[in-house]
Amino acid sequence: MIASAARCCLVVALALMGGCDDEPATAPDGGPCPGEAWIELGTGNDPLAYSPLVDGQDVWIAYGLQGGYHIWGGFRGDGFDPDGVRMQFALHAGDQVIGGSDYTDDVRRGASGDYEYGGVTVFIFDDTSPESLEGTEVRMSLVLTDACGRQLDDARTVRAHCCE
Repeated sequence: MIASAARCCLVVALALMGGCDDEPATAPDGGPCPGEAWIELGTGNDPLAYSPLVDGQDVWIAYGLQGGYHIWGGFRGDGFDPDGVRMQFALHAGDQVIGGSDYTDDVRRGASGDYEYGGVTVFIFDDTSPESLEGTEVRMSLVLTDACGRQLDDARTVRAHCCE
C-alpha cells in the first residue's frame, strides 16, 4: 500500500513537472533574447525610409524594374533580435492571396530609435492584373520571425491604386 502511494505521488509529480516553463529562449550568440517585442506594419520605398501605414490609406501599385508589380512594405519595432530577421509579407484581396514576399535580413535602428525597415517589394502575383485592383481594399500582413524563433505579426487594410 505504501509502495502504491509512493508510485502515485511520483506519477503526479512527474505530470506536474511537464507543466513547468521551458528554459528562456536564447539568441544565436548564446545571450538572452530581448524583452517585450512589438512591430508595426508600414511602407517605404527605401530600406532606411520607413513610413507609417494606417487602415484605409491609399497606396500605389508600383511597376518594378523587371516588369512585375508590387506594393512597398516596411515595418518598425523593438524588442526582437535584429540579426537575420525573416519577414513574410502577404497581400489579400478578399479571400484570395494576390501577392507576397519572403526576405531574411538584418534590421538597423532608425532615427526614431526603433528598429526600422522599409523598401520591401511585396510582389503582386502574375495571375493578378494590377489594373483589376484599382480602388480595391487590399489586406497587407507581415509575420516577422527573429533569430530567437519568436513570431510577431501585424496587418493593415489599404486601398490600392494602379499604377505608379
